[in-house]
Amino acid sequence: MKEPYKYNTIYLVGFMGSGKSYLGSRLATRLKVKFVDTDIMISDRFNLSINQIFETEGIEKFRQTESDVLSTIMIDYLPKVVAVGGGMPCHGNNMELMNNSGYTVFLDCPVDVLVNRIKNSEDRPLIKEHKRNLEIYVRELLQKRRPEYQSSDLILKKPSLEDLVSFTSDILGPESL
Repeated sequence: MKEPYKYNTIYLVGFMGSGKSYLGSRLATRLKVKFVDTDIMISDRFNLSINQIFETEGIEKFRQTESDVLSTIMIDYLPKVVAVGGGMPCHGNNMELMNNSGYTVFLDCPVDVLVNRIKNSEDRPLIKEHKRNLEIYVRELLQKRRPEYQSSDLILKKPSLEDLVSFTSDILGPESL
């Protein structure tokens, strides 16, 4: 188990629609620390939406940029909560880097919840092409990604903001609250 107060970065990992950005921004506000969303950082770098990056640059360029963004985040030693893209932990050694530089939390939501949250999304490139069989696609991709996600320091099933605050106050220290 990691020593409390040793890490100043909390990485939220999980499938798209698990609440990483939603809960992460609220957690950061509650803890009075910086919030970082890697997808926003990537969009800002290219001045394009994630969909446009996938279409114009390709998935490999996107994945490489995710790793570059992670390196940038790790250089900043300020306390922060980071919502990472759903695929980031599963490429290169990104999950290992996050585990070594911060505290990782897997937001583990049931497939039906994920499908319900993302089914009408127009800005998720991997969803557009799988709309007809979305539940099967989500189930299969989640199963493939689960081993990386489960290497997180903490797994929260059906996470809520209160769950996150409760566990993460022990990580950053009570003075963060």
